[in-house]
Amino acid sequence: MRVCLISSNLHSVPSPSYGAVEFQMMAHAQGLAEAGLDVHVITVADGDAPAGVRGITFHRIGRAFETGEARSVRSLLTSQVAFGTRARRLIEHLRPDVAHWHARYPCLIGLRGSAPGWGTIYHAHNWKAAEEMSYPAWSARRLAATVGAAVDRRIARRCDLVLAVSEFLREKIIQSAGVAGDRVRSLTNVVDTERFRPRPEVEAPAGRILFVGRVAAEKGLDTLIEAMPAVLARVPEAELAIVGPARDGTERGGYRARCQGLAAKLGLAERVRFEGPVPNDQLPARIAESRVLAVPSVWGEPCGVVVLEGLACGIPVVGSRVGGIPELIRDGETGILCEAGDPAAWARALVAALRDDGLRTSSRTRGPETIAASHTWRRVREPLLEAYALVASAAKARRKRS
Repeated sequence: MRVCLISSNLHSVPSPSYGAVEFQMMAHAQGLAEAGLDVHVITVADGDAPAGVRGITFHRIGRAFETGEARSVRSLLTSQVAFGTRARRLIEHLRPDVAHWHARYPCLIGLRGSAPGWGTIYHAHNWKAAEEMSYPAWSARRLAATVGAAVDRRIARRCDLVLAVSEFLREKIIQSAGVAGDRVRSLTNVVDTERFRPRPEVEAPAGRILFVGRVAAEKGLDTLIEAMPAVLARVPEAELAIVGPARDGTERGGYRARCQGLAAKLGLAERVRFEGPVPNDQLPARIAESRVLAVPSVWGEPCGVVVLEGLACGIPVVGSRVGGIPELIRDGETGILCEAGDPAAWARALVAALRDDGLRTSSRTRGPETIAASHTWRRVREPLLEAYALVASAAKARRKRS
């Protein structure tokens, strides 16, 4: 079976620094190649080609948007349309059994015209109608959410199958797009447990709290910063490290500036560090060197990869009770679930996570157990192959009818 996996044009696959969707694509591509499929990854260029990767053909059709200079939101959209157009032409040339799209705008372009002669899957890593964010009127982010929600619905109705990364997201897709339940399947995110694993030899500083992710409003970082004075009152050695990009997609750095201003206003300049993105190969060590991983999202976080990475490393994860996060964290066993957007509640949860030796001990064993049971390539291999067989069969039936 020949399959094409298609990324967005924001980051390359594999991505050298951050990029949860790109990591998922790479994990699937490697697993599918090992299973004997003819795998083609359609992506953009960002640095050198990956070394030591066998059985995968990479097609790099353009430059990664985020490696360029600051650009307008309009150029972001037009570049995605251009990437989608080039991807569609390449797919027409490759004639795969399945085209597996991982980004909404390229997928929309790829689905134009009559139904293609190959099976089509849209992999929903997020869903605009599930965000439930109140972006400012006339802002680029409000426009992206509105347009993106319409695109999501159209894609769901045209693809042979939609894969959702959590049960929460699956229900949102069915509800908002009005598609039958059998058109949407859950396929959770995975973690590389050789890289993300407990490191008992590492002694993390007693008060270190880590945030990893895009520095964007939906990630709720302002709530975390507002909680820090109350945390410091109980845990004087507490410190917050913020790892992640300030500029990504439609977020061009304004939210980071707001958060930096908030930290300065609260007198936290020495306790809150904005470190920017780190290379992916350094991320497991950064997590292992922390006492608590904080995921304060205020939107419908579908299936936070960083939550899975923290669990795999065996450290407590304090996460918001939103989206698919409650599907991942066992409250009181592998972390603490907390109300989103409530600094007082977050302060209490962080203090508890930093001080509770029982939670640390439980997280060290039960976090990795959770990942091994549900979030490795071995666990998603058969469901993904079944999805491919289903849509390839549907495409074959279309060709016979035409």
